[in-house]
Parts: sequence; C-alpha cells; structure tokens
Amino acid sequence: MPLHVYGINYRTAPIELREHMALAHEKLAEPLANLLTQPGVSEAMILATCNRCELYTITQTPISIKNWIDIKHILPEKAIAKVSYEHCDEEAMRHLLRVACGLDSMALGESQILGQLKNAFVEAKQYSAIGPCLGHLIENVLATAKKIRQQTEINSHTTSIASTAVNLAKSIFSDFTPLSVLLIGAGETAELAAHHFFEQGVKHIITANRSLHRATRLVDKFSGQSIALGDIPDYLPKVDIVISTTASPQPILSKDMVQRVLKSARQRPTYIIDIAMPRDVEPEVAELDDVYLYNIDDLQTIAAEGLQERRLAAEKAELIIDAWLQQYQQQLHGKAFIDTIKHFRQRVDDMKQVEVDKALSLLQAGNSPEEVLSTMAKAITNKMMHYPTIQLRRASQTGKTDLLNVAKQLFDVELAKDD
Repeated sequence: MPLHVYGINYRTAPIELREHMALAHEKLAEPLANLLTQPGVSEAMILATCNRCELYTITQTPISIKNWIDIKHILPEKAIAKVSYEHCDEEAMRHLLRVACGLDSMALGESQILGQLKNAFVEAKQYSAIGPCLGHLIENVLATAKKIRQQTEINSHTTSIASTAVNLAKSIFSDFTPLSVLLIGAGETAELAAHHFFEQGVKHIITANRSLHRATRLVDKFSGQSIALGDIPDYLPKVDIVISTTASPQPILSKDMVQRVLKSARQRPTYIIDIAMPRDVEPEVAELDDVYLYNIDDLQTIAAEGLQERRLAAEKAELIIDAWLQQYQQQLHGKAFIDTIKHFRQRVDDMKQVEVDKALSLLQAGNSPEEVLSTMAKAITNKMMHYPTIQLRRASQTGKTDLLNVAKQLFDVELAKDD
C-alpha cells in the first residue's frame, strides 16, 4: 500500500513552528481538496491536534506533499526539513496505530487522541478524501487500537493534556477548595479540565466561549458559570487559574489586555495555562508581574509522572502492533493476489468471448467447423501472448533478468541446454 505520512509533532518542532501548521477542523475542506490535487495523491486525511499535524496520503509521489507544505504554510524548506518526519508503507501503518493507541502522545497512553483520529477520519470522508485504501486501513487501526486499550493497561495511570494541566495546578496549590478557575473554550479538552478541577474540589468554575449556549451546557454539569468571551476582562481579576483551550486563529488574551485588567486587581498571582494550538495567549504575557504563563510544551515534565507503569503496558502494546502489522500485510498481499487473478481472468474471458462471437458468425456463414476452431484457437493464443511477449522482449533488451526468471517459473518453461 503506497501509504505516506508527513508531519511534525511536539517532539520534533517547537510550539512557534507548530502554530504555522495548526489547522482548525472547520477549515479542513480546502486543505484536503488541495492535497488531492497534488500529483499522484488519490486519498488523504489530516490529523491536526495541539501536539501534532500529520498528513496521511495514498500517493506514489511523496515529494508533492512537501511542496504542498511549503506553499500552504510559507515555512522555509530548511525549517521543515529539521522538524518534520516521514514514514512510508509498513512504517507509516505502524506510526498510525501507535498514534491511535497514545504511544506517540506527550502523555503516554492518553485516550483523547483516539477520538481525534476518529473525527479526522469522519471529516475526511465528509470531504470525499477517503477511498478504499485509507478507509480499510483506518477502520482496522481504530478497531485494533480499541483492542489494545482493552487488552493492556495502557489506560491505567494515564493522563490527558487536560489532566496534565490540572496536575500542574496541583503542584502550585495545596488546596483547590477556595480557588476560582476560568476555562476559555467549551470543547472536549475544556470539559475534561472542568471535570478534573471539580473532582479536586474546585467550587467555582467559569467558562467563557463564543457560543454562550455551549458554555452553559458545559458548566451546568459542574454548577458553574458561563460568560461570553467579551466578558473575560471583567472576570480575569477574580480568578486564580486560567485554562485556555480554543481553536482561535488569533490570541484571546493579549499582553495589553491582561496588564490593563490586572493592574488594579488584588496583588496575588494569576496562573495561566495555555493548551491551545495556535496559542490563545500572547507569549509576552509571561513578562507581567504576578502572572505565570505556561504553554503546552511546559507540560511535558508533568506528563512524565507515572510513566514507568505505562511503559510496561506500552511494551505489551508494541507486541500487539507487531502482530497486527504482520497479519494486515498478509491480508493486503492476499487481496492483491485475488484482485490480480480476478482482473487477469476477466481480461482472458473478454478475449475469449470476442473470438467465440467471431467463430459463431463464421459457422453461421457456412465455414468449415475445423477451420473456424483452428482460427479461433490461434486468435486467442496470439492475444494472450501479445502483451507478455512485448514485456519479455523489453526485459531482455534492458537486461532485466529477474522478470525473465519469473516468467520461466510462472509459465513453467524449462529451456533446453546447449549440448
């Protein structure tokens, strides 16, 4: 299978470069359509999360994907070469399944990535970017990833980006009960963060979102408060922790705004954890007094906690992946064999039918049956031998002895040796 993966992630690229590759889910139609116009690309899927942006394509010409990246994101070729990675065929399949299982995540074994992969798959299908190859592969990967999570303890002791952000807050505050938390955004990550804070005893959770209805629906689960994004300046001085998780292409919190609203506030620290991609908070906010800003890359140390337990489960998961790859490759080879035989039989049958129709016409015209049968047999033989003969002649002329040897074996031809 000509599967190709091209991407960057939290290991290979700093957050400043990953922002260039960030793609909002609602804006995937154009990038996917453009990918399918690249030479040799027949199927495509884009997996874009806060920690990675990966292009999965069925293509014979991977270089075209590099060109697409250079054009679409205006990143220098040298910069891309330093931070990107590529996988083809079997290694690409292995990488995809490792991603689905959370083995390639910042928080080893985190489960949120499986849902993100499912969403990327559904969106690519909606934009008619998924064909039989990617469709069959990803459905198998999703099923196998679910099986791995059931058969190993990769989910035990695991964390998500949201829970890692809460763990960071736990390293700062010994008691969550008196704290006020502002969540910017109302998506899955924000809901997970709200759930973790609520479990830790936070009584006052505020959610700010463009859609007030969506924010209200989230905080109702935790008896919280919903506000519009425009109300953030009024509430920012009243909270201890801010978690920002939107997919906004522009920063939500600027240095000027944070400095202005906190200037007259009580003198106590404000902790801002920005886990959005692109970032919701201008990096310059970190320069302000009594403001402590963390971004998604700062969470890696926290995510390493409990790693030993998850590594044992990851080793077992890798063994399952090895077995799956071997089995899946056998399926692909078996399917290729069946498809080849099917098409070959159809071609021969078409040749036969043409000559049979000719023979029947000749018989109806009164021609001798012996002569008609001889002519038909000769015509079928010539047609069947035509294309193989041309290919073998070319192989002989160009020194491709491997094809000649295969032909001998395939047609059971034993050449006579000179005396």
